Amino acid sequence: GRFAILIDSYVHETRLTQFFCIFLHWIWTLFLLSFFPSKTEAFLFYWIASFFQGGLEIQLLVSHLSRPWEEKQVTKNSSFYQRQIFVTIDISCPVWMDWIHGGLN
Repeated sequence: GRFAILIDSYVHETRLTQFFCIFLHWIWTLFLLSFFPSKTEAFLFYWIASFFQGGLEIQLLVSHLSRPWEEKQVTKNSSFYQRQIFVTIDISCPVWMDWIHGGLN
């Protein structure tokens, strides 16, 4: 899921500043991965990290994309708290799973 979202964002992005930030992200990521003793360990670390990040992305997709889309101009007159309540849903899960989402449920 994570890589599909990344590819989709690269394909549909049109702002130059966003491309610059994506470029910086990959430079920083590759720089940090270069500190691993081997390329295999760096790849495994990135793969495992991406796998676990996928769980958080599922949480974010479920809680945000299921809500109706509103244009920015429509929501400008509402308060920050009203916007947060409008754009998210509460996902019920057992108490023992709270740590997985970092309290985002």
